[in-house]
Amino acid sequence: MRAQKVRDSGVHSLMVVPIRARRCMLGLALFGRSEEQTPFQEDDLLLAEELVTRAALSLDNALQYARERTAALTLQRDLLPHRVRGGAAIEVASRYVPADMDHGVGGDWFDVIELSGARVALVVGEWWDTASTPRRPWAGSAPRCARSRTSICPPTNC
Repeated sequence: MRAQKVRDSGVHSLMVVPIRARRCMLGLALFGRSEEQTPFQEDDLLLAEELVTRAALSLDNALQYARERTAALTLQRDLLPHRVRGGAAIEVASRYVPADMDHGVGGDWFDVIELSGARVALVVGEWWDTASTPRRPWAGSAPRCARSRTSICPPTNC
């Protein structure tokens, strides 16, 4: 059925080039010729293989970036408390949004600490890393706390 559709479209010469990167098969690239009457030659195959090799590296880099970004976001979300409690003093809600949307890392942190006398301490800080690089922002030195604010609130003032 498909072969008939290819013939009906006028394609008379076909090249199939595997898309491989780092010893992994990513797919196939198909090249068809219908307008020009001469079939594909060896030079055409060499050019197609070069194009596909370059495209395969780009595809593999994009897949690797997506895996690393997903791992970083998952790690960051898992390190945050899943439920923040303010005790009897206040109701607390939170939401995680990466400060650097391009790389999905960094940003602010918070904590709610229950104190005696129906009081809570609300703590917010900002992390930064002097050794950040665009590919691996967490590499190099350990993150440092640039700023933090603490507020101790009695239940009537929060």
